[in-house]
Amino acid sequence: MKGIDGQYDLKSTMDESIAQGWTSLSEKYAGWDKMPRYLDLARQDNLRLRVNMYLPYNGALGEDTGDWWKVYDQDQVISPRWRIAGMKIFTGVSNDTKLLWTQDGLNALLLARHREGWHLAIKTVSTETLEMILTALENIEKTDPSIANRRVTLEHALFLTPEQIARVKRLGVIPSIQTNMPGELVGERDIEELTAREPRGSAFPWRNLVSAGVTLAGGSSFPTFYVEEPGGAPFGSPVHLMYQAVTRVGNLGTRPEAWMLDQTLTAEQALRALTINAAYANFQDDVLGSLTPGKLADMVILSDNPLAVSTPEINDIRVLMTMVDGQVEYCAPGYLPYSQP
Repeated sequence: MKGIDGQYDLKSTMDESIAQGWTSLSEKYAGWDKMPRYLDLARQDNLRLRVNMYLPYNGALGEDTGDWWKVYDQDQVISPRWRIAGMKIFTGVSNDTKLLWTQDGLNALLLARHREGWHLAIKTVSTETLEMILTALENIEKTDPSIANRRVTLEHALFLTPEQIARVKRLGVIPSIQTNMPGELVGERDIEELTAREPRGSAFPWRNLVSAGVTLAGGSSFPTFYVEEPGGAPFGSPVHLMYQAVTRVGNLGTRPEAWMLDQTLTAEQALRALTINAAYANFQDDVLGSLTPGKLADMVILSDNPLAVSTPEINDIRVLMTMVDGQVEYCAPGYLPYSQP
C-alpha cells in the first residue's frame, strides 16, 4: 500500500502508483480537505485503483482536527473503489519525545472508538508509545476479548522489545511497516538519537516478528524521503520495497549499517507483507491479496519472478501490466493490453 501526501496532485500520484504496480492505496491520513479531491475523481470515474481511507482522530502534531469524521461510518463504501477503512490515531510527535496522551486518556480513547466499531490504525515509533498502546488494548480485552480479532494496526512500529512482540502476537495486532524505512534512516540525526535511547536490539525487528508468528503488513510511507532513483525499480514501488526488505539498502543505494542486516526479510516474506498480509490488515483478504478463484481481478504482471532471481536482480524487475477489477489500467511501453477476440 502507498500513502498519498496532500501536496501531491492526486490523479498524477495514482497514475504513478498504477505504473509502479500498485492496485490499492491505503490513505493513512485523510483530512477533511482531501475529501473533495477524492470526490471529484470518483465523480469523473477516475479512481483508477482502490483506496482504503483512514480518517484522522487527531493531527500529526497532536492538534484537534474536529469531529467531521462522525459523518462517516466504518466500512462505508463511497464509490466502487473507495471505502472508509478505519481511523488513524497519533500518539506522539518528534519521534515520541512528546507524548500526546496519558495512559488513562489513551485507554478511554481506544475503548470508545473500539465500541463504535472503528478499525484502529495507531502510530507508534518508540517502545514507550507501544507500551501505552498495548496496555490500552489489554484494558479493552478485559471486557471484550474480541479485540484480538479486530486487526489493530501499529503504524511504523519501529521499535519493539521481545516481550512486546509476544504481546503483539497474543493481541492479534498487525505491525504496518515500511520495508524501505530502515535503510532510508541511516545517518538521520533524529533516528540515531532515538535508537540510542531505545532498548538494545529493539530497532526494526522485522525478522523477530515473523519468527514469532506475527502478521506483517508492508508498504511505503510515500512520499517521505522521496528521491529519483537513477536506475532499477522506482522509489516506493512494490519491487523496490521487496529489494529493500531483503537488503536494507536505503535511498540512492545507501548501504545499511551492519546491525540492520540481522533483521532482513526474505523475498517471500516481503512479498506476502505487500500482498495478502496487507489485504488481511484491511479486512480484504477474502477478496484481494492472492490469485484465488472468486477474488477480485486485481493483479500485476512482472518481467520476472522475485522469488526466483538473485537478490540484486529483484531491483531490475519491471512492471509489464497492472489490472484492477479485470480492467487493464497500465501497460508498459511496447506492450498492448489484452483484448478478447
